[in-house]
Amino acid sequence: MTSTYIRVYLIVAAIGLSSAAAQPPAKEPNAVPAAAIKPQPAQAPVAPPAPLPVLRVGMPAPAFKVAKWFKGAPVERLDVGKLYVVEFWATWCGPCKVSIPHLTELAHKHTGQVTFIGVSVWERPTEKTDDAIFALVEPFVTDMGDKMDYHVAADGIDRTMATNWMNAAGRNGIPCAFIVGRDGRIAWIGHPAAMDKVLEEVVAGTFDVQAEAKRQEIEWHKQQERLALEAPIRAALAAKDNKAVVEAIDRAMAVQPEMEASLMPVRFNALLQVDEPAGFAYLRALLEKGTFEKEPYTAYTAAMIVSRQAASLKNPDYPLLLAAMEKAKAAEQDNAAILVLYAELLSRVGGIDKAIEIQQMAIEKAEPLIGTRFPQAWLDTQKARLEEYKTKKN
Repeated sequence: MTSTYIRVYLIVAAIGLSSAAAQPPAKEPNAVPAAAIKPQPAQAPVAPPAPLPVLRVGMPAPAFKVAKWFKGAPVERLDVGKLYVVEFWATWCGPCKVSIPHLTELAHKHTGQVTFIGVSVWERPTEKTDDAIFALVEPFVTDMGDKMDYHVAADGIDRTMATNWMNAAGRNGIPCAFIVGRDGRIAWIGHPAAMDKVLEEVVAGTFDVQAEAKRQEIEWHKQQERLALEAPIRAALAAKDNKAVVEAIDRAMAVQPEMEASLMPVRFNALLQVDEPAGFAYLRALLEKGTFEKEPYTAYTAAMIVSRQAASLKNPDYPLLLAAMEKAKAAEQDNAAILVLYAELLSRVGGIDKAIEIQQMAIEKAEPLIGTRFPQAWLDTQKARLEEYKTKKN
């Protein structure tokens, strides 16, 4: 798949969708004729391969120096002979907050075996001082309470930890965890959600660090290739040249076919602007090859794209979109935004009774989240739409 950052950039730039991706501030280093539907031949890359990060799996862990501790006994250094998980997060990072309880579960599971340390990085205080960072971190840790039950510290305004760990490892997204082995070397780097099995093997002494180092090296080169392939897509989006967007995506998919899942929403959006029938033909091809069962978000995003462009489209294929949503099991989702899209499609194809049922379900799921996830105005709109459906039935 494409990098999370690029996927979010592309989708936001093309159709204005939001995402839970968590990235550092802009100062940090960086972390699609109606063209024919079949990908165009790839162009040979012109840039030389990017060098590997200076900090990689198998290398000695950097010096450990935080600015302040907020929970647990201070850890002055990472001792050889012990195992550590050093996880980087920030108070503004939604995905980090989601991952914290899972880290606590792992910390409890491996009590006495592994020391878990959460280090806040890339904080965004108004005043650029250590105290301003601490004023953000301390109440956050207090509010998390027992959900964040491991050692917690913060990086200072000098960003020592961010520079020596995250930047050195070429990591520009959080949450991100480093497992440090008993030999004092980095055994693994990745998202905390993917750490369970790896950590068990590291604890047991069966994890193959050399194989992991090679795997991550290969993935790094693929990621650099992805970034090079995505550059012309970003440029075409910035130029609002939809034909060029489609062509650039096609070239990227010809080199890395797995990128299609992430780039599909942008390609579909651009195709609709250039050749509406080609856009829906692309959607049908995805339906026929089972894409929406494997990647449900692509169906939801396609439905949102069409919903937002409904007034300008000449002949939107609502039955096709409904089929895509049903393959993605939209009715089983807890996300109220997905449910209202599903209800809208049902109403457009004559399934008004089902539309009323799903719209009501969406409202019930959204009401407890008003003021946090959904604004009141959005809920009012959905209630008005429910009444429209009921009127349409009568």
